[in-house]
Amino acid sequence: MNRDGVAWKVGLFVVVGLVLLAVLLLAFSKGIGFGTPHYNVILATSNVGGIKPGAKVLMSGVQVGKVNRLSLTDDGKTARIFLDIYSNYHIASTAQFNIDSMGFLGDAYVSITLTNFAGGTLADGAQVTCLPPFNMQEVARSAVGFINRIDITAERLNDAMGKLNNTLLSDQSLSNATMAVSTFRDVSDHALTAVDDIHKLFATNSAPVGEAISNLVYFSSHVNTVADEIDALILTNRAEIGEVVKNFQEASGTIRDITTGIQAGHGLVGALFKDEKSRENFADLLAQLNFAGTNLDVLTGRINSNGLWSVLWKQKQPRPTRKEDATHDKR
Repeated sequence: MNRDGVAWKVGLFVVVGLVLLAVLLLAFSKGIGFGTPHYNVILATSNVGGIKPGAKVLMSGVQVGKVNRLSLTDDGKTARIFLDIYSNYHIASTAQFNIDSMGFLGDAYVSITLTNFAGGTLADGAQVTCLPPFNMQEVARSAVGFINRIDITAERLNDAMGKLNNTLLSDQSLSNATMAVSTFRDVSDHALTAVDDIHKLFATNSAPVGEAISNLVYFSSHVNTVADEIDALILTNRAEIGEVVKNFQEASGTIRDITTGIQAGHGLVGALFKDEKSRENFADLLAQLNFAGTNLDVLTGRINSNGLWSVLWKQKQPRPTRKEDATHDKR
């Protein structure tokens, strides 16, 4: 056998085997066969995470396509994921696209969640917004910042507790609190003693207290009765009371007019108080009347003590002459 022919056959066999092996690996690992009809869907997201070309596209756990390629927009702010969706699967335009991973460290894939079919299905070349994947690094950075804020808060709380310990929990504050508690205890004891005394007072004087209460009730009923009678009296004699008030007002007006006339010097009394000489004569008259009244009081006292005849007898005796008075004075 020709060695060149054998080598060529062996080489061809190896190449065909490698091609078949690649096809089998591609078919079984990604689930994609050659010549499978599909349409394209473009996803726009802020971060693709760990997804790679060839990643699966799953809907309800069933592979409906694959990731073809990844790219960035011209401004570099948005990442685009090009999907190849099998033509036999129709995806609603309201479906939600997410980037998930299989397990904590599994491969990333595109997940499609259906909501409703009210808006129709996605056509070839449709552009849809995709939510970014869960980023553990961002969560870790956020957790570090949160821990730092907790440390700062703990330090501030520690300082506040130290200030509280130095102020409210100092020896002086504790002694004052102890004295306050002791004083409150004494007040409570005195209050209990006073309550006991009041209880004993009511217990030992229940009969007088009951009688006093009954008298108070009786007095209240009588007061109500008297008030009703006064009310009835006022209602039945309203006209007479009004007449009395009117007469009193007229009398007050008359007295006011008389007083005004006297002050102005009208009439006899006004002239008496207005003229200086008349006032002096009136004062002398009052003095004489006062003197006469004094003598009358003395005479009345003598009559009461010595009798009427002794007073009359003393009045009949002749008065001594001036010489007799002089002799009497020398003696």
